[in-house]
Amino acid sequence: MRRWSLVPGSKRTVLCEDEESMPRHLTGLKDYYRQVWLRHRSAHGSIGYMLSRPLVWKPGQTFPLVIYFHHAGNPVGKADWHYAKWMLGSPLCQLADENSPALRDCMVLSPYCPGRGDLNHEVAGDVLWFKAMSLDRYFQQDFSEMSEAFEAEFVVLSLVKAVLEQLPVDPGRISVMGESMGGYGALRFAELLAAGGNEGPKFLSRVIGVSSYYPQMPAQDHSQEKMAKRIRSAPVELFHCEKDKLSPVDKEATGGLFRFIKENGGQVHFERNKDCKGANKNFHSAFARVWKSPSETEKFLRELTESRIESVQATPSARRDAAALVERACQEVSLRGRNQMTYKPVLSLPPPPDPARRANADQPLAKRSRGDKHDGGTGD
Repeated sequence: MRRWSLVPGSKRTVLCEDEESMPRHLTGLKDYYRQVWLRHRSAHGSIGYMLSRPLVWKPGQTFPLVIYFHHAGNPVGKADWHYAKWMLGSPLCQLADENSPALRDCMVLSPYCPGRGDLNHEVAGDVLWFKAMSLDRYFQQDFSEMSEAFEAEFVVLSLVKAVLEQLPVDPGRISVMGESMGGYGALRFAELLAAGGNEGPKFLSRVIGVSSYYPQMPAQDHSQEKMAKRIRSAPVELFHCEKDKLSPVDKEATGGLFRFIKENGGQVHFERNKDCKGANKNFHSAFARVWKSPSETEKFLRELTESRIESVQATPSARRDAAALVERACQEVSLRGRNQMTYKPVLSLPPPPDPARRANADQPLAKRSRGDKHDGGTGD
């Protein structure tokens, strides 16, 4: 029997306390609860995530899936309940916890950006979704020393593959969105699905970035032009504020992104400045108008979850095809990062002492050989 505990400060969100937790455990929740915190484990590390369910499960029914990438500022190095509590501040997690009708007919997958301690390899800096760098440079929008975080790419793709394999997802109605750092995460995730010879993210019905950026670092497989071309088979929309102080439009990471997205058929929407100001007055809240209004929120999510790829049917075989596409993306990430990922050193016990030296060490100090001073060594 599964062990569940209510996440502190939540209403309908529980945490699975079992060491082995999988997406399919969502189906074991009591009807009252809408959302669960779980942890996915893969060959390159683990990742925590929130998973919300529709109001009603019906046998044989499939549901749209929204994959949501959160912004920066998440705590690291703490227990899972800390992370789950922090995630309740995320718009879609909050809506699920409040039993909002806006999410009555869909599932929401909200991964939690892994920290260095969650990954099996050394990472050069703080993990900020699919890149690693120092936080000081990040907040200055200086990406000159960033590196691709292969490990984070793999664990996120592996998680999505598990969800597709274990839950009744409609593969023609899968959308991805994110805000700020999560907007970058959504774009990069869509791009990863186009790896390994795939012709773009075939099963993403929409890709939405809010207050987004995308680093221009071709040496780390981060090229705005290549990314925009890779994901152009999916409808891409970016929402931004012209006065944004954290992702300013005159910076290459944002301005260049807009240019290439529009050149490849995507859309860029500028929200009214007064609607985006935010509590910190940094104009980095391009979706505040939507999240503040229940009617606007419900309208947006209805349009998002009703968007579908007509050529993709809601069948088990189509879902298996989607999972296989994600598996190919996992393999591509592993191949690209194979020579650059360094396993963390494993602490091991020292070798057993030599019997002769041990016998000598057991002698009274006056009877030891002249080279066995202090620690039984030769003094070298």
